[in-house]
Amino acid sequence: MTTDYPDWTRLMQLIGADIMMPIDIQGAYIMMPVDIQAQYITLDIDIVAQTIGNIAVDLKAQSIGNIGIDIKANTLGNLTIDVEAQSIGIYLKADWEVLQGHDKNIVGTGTEVAADSYLSTTYEVTTGKTFYICGLSFSIHPHTATDYDHFIRGAFELVNQTDNLYYAYGGGESGGGISFSKPIAVPADKTVALTTYNKTNLVCDIAQSFWGYEI
Repeated sequence: MTTDYPDWTRLMQLIGADIMMPIDIQGAYIMMPVDIQAQYITLDIDIVAQTIGNIAVDLKAQSIGNIGIDIKANTLGNLTIDVEAQSIGIYLKADWEVLQGHDKNIVGTGTEVAADSYLSTTYEVTTGKTFYICGLSFSIHPHTATDYDHFIRGAFELVNQTDNLYYAYGGGESGGGISFSKPIAVPADKTVALTTYNKTNLVCDIAQSFWGYEI
């Protein structure tokens, strides 16, 4: 004799410290919201599909060790990455070149530079390289200490002497300088010169420098 069992539904609530429940879901379309909150968790995810729409990932933690991401696809549209951290190894190009030892600092000094005369410091860019100048500075003061109470003015110009190309002008009281928001690119084998003029009627001492990186 065949026994038939009626259809029935019963709500079930599981409460426990450790629960292991194997779940095997097979279907054409499944929508399953998942919210996982834990202090420590290891979650292995393997997604194999011909088409994946949108996967939103939001990671918030005090410390994240290593996150390995391997993306393989015939076509990848747009990949947006937003990284926020207190310390991270991403550098601007100028900073990176300094770390790599490509930085250059060209310095020149002159004593007893006559009134309305000048000090010029030159550098020839290495063959096969480009010199990116990031900034320059100069200082000027009387050679004789008794003249320190005078106003001392200096003016500078940065020039590509090979091509007679002027990059920058400026000046200041007792000195001055400038940093370039976009480095000045000087091609290989060109001679660049920084010249500071003594715009006083006194004999002065001058020091100047220009710097950047060469790659």
